[in-house]
Amino acid sequence: MQSDLERGAAAIRRGLSVAGAEIPPTVAARAGRDVDDVMARFRTTGGHTVVALVGGTGSGKSTLFNQVTRSSFADVGHVRPSTRQASACVWGSRADDLLGYLGVHPRRRLFRDTMLERGPMQDLDGLVLLDLPDHDSVVEDHSDQVDRLLPIVDVLVWVVDPVKYADHILHEKYLRALRARADAIVVVLNQVDTLDMRGRAAVDADLRRLLTADGLGGVPVVHTSGLTGAGIDALVHVLRTAVAAETTAHRTARAGLATVAASLLTHLGRTEATIDNRIIDLTVTDLMHATGVGAVAESIEKATAGWRDVALATPQPPSRATVAAVGSTWAGRVKHALPPLWARAMDAALPSVETLLHVTAAAVESVPLPATRVDRAVRLGGGGVATAAIALAYVVAGVVLGWTPLWMAAPAVILLAVAGALLGAAHTVRAAEGARRAAGYARAVRAALTVAVENALVRPARSVLARHRDVRDILAEVRDQPLPTAHATERASTARAAS
Repeated sequence: MQSDLERGAAAIRRGLSVAGAEIPPTVAARAGRDVDDVMARFRTTGGHTVVALVGGTGSGKSTLFNQVTRSSFADVGHVRPSTRQASACVWGSRADDLLGYLGVHPRRRLFRDTMLERGPMQDLDGLVLLDLPDHDSVVEDHSDQVDRLLPIVDVLVWVVDPVKYADHILHEKYLRALRARADAIVVVLNQVDTLDMRGRAAVDADLRRLLTADGLGGVPVVHTSGLTGAGIDALVHVLRTAVAAETTAHRTARAGLATVAASLLTHLGRTEATIDNRIIDLTVTDLMHATGVGAVAESIEKATAGWRDVALATPQPPSRATVAAVGSTWAGRVKHALPPLWARAMDAALPSVETLLHVTAAAVESVPLPATRVDRAVRLGGGGVATAAIALAYVVAGVVLGWTPLWMAAPAVILLAVAGALLGAAHTVRAAEGARRAAGYARAVRAALTVAVENALVRPARSVLARHRDVRDILAEVRDQPLPTAHATERASTARAAS
């Protein structure tokens, strides 16, 4: 089962693969190396929890180290400096690579097999406990060792004594400067066996006052005695809690992957264009205008409404310049906000002007022109009206000239009125039919062009945009993965309860 770090590294590599040439090759290569470096560093340090005992000369941290490790391994003394080089005890594995990375000499390494431990020490598998050189050492190399190792460790256990707990160097150079790592700091007030209850309470109160001034008011304070063993169980409880929490190496690796992902996202822009029906309809309308479909529909309507068969207008092949303008407008819409390399990929995916010309003409030609013949009934109606008009003219002439009685004119007038009404109704029907056929033709052409635009323009554009969105989503998930802190509140409460 993959760890979250392995999944994050794999996600970045997958994002680079999906992006392909649309992320600059030098950027992609650098990102790949950075991911490899992050994972290599984690494999060196990430399987262990590093806890460092830090303190000044005479604070008793080496004695505490020996108490916890049940050994006499660490240097103990009162000569400055007492601890000349870092010592380490490892539970559960040798961790040679890590100890080499931390600069712990092979002769200064102690190993504990948790299978042989009893009681609370069995829960310390993976713990690396360091006894660092005195931070106030007069030997410059010793203080440099402390400064180099402090950023690496998971938990800093600052050991102070009742005499030098207010040391200026301790607070000014170290504790105050490390307030951003308050969740990873525990303060041990050692040598409490030298204080009575009142003195112990007074020193504890003053120490907490100083810590609050340093910005570390919430860190736990554990009381111990390296001489009598008092409070060692509380200190071991702190160590067990640290082992159970996410390590600094783990958090650092996740932060490293997030940094790589964030850097890659700068080459993807903040968003991508969207292709909705409005954009598609605008493009189809532009192509309809380019082929003269409106003029054809108008001729269909007029021919259908007329009394004679007439020739229809036919759609014309669009000009190359017009289609090029339509394609350029489409490309501009779908490339909106894309970085240059992704815009170039979009241009490569979209069809050439010649291809768009061909598919446009083919779509229009696939729609047949509707029939516009004059119906026989309408022809007969028109002939009847003409006959009635001639008959009425003859009757009127006969009446005027005295050839025909006046009463015979009435039927002819009625016949002509009826025929005229029928002819008007037929013309209205044909006009409506012409409008229907013209609209139907226009709809059919629009539907055919919509399919052509979908195949030639929409699908390739959506493919590029979907790939761009996938890469952004993959990298954003790695970048935005929350980085939990060490469980300071839990560690503080449990340490205080144990002490």
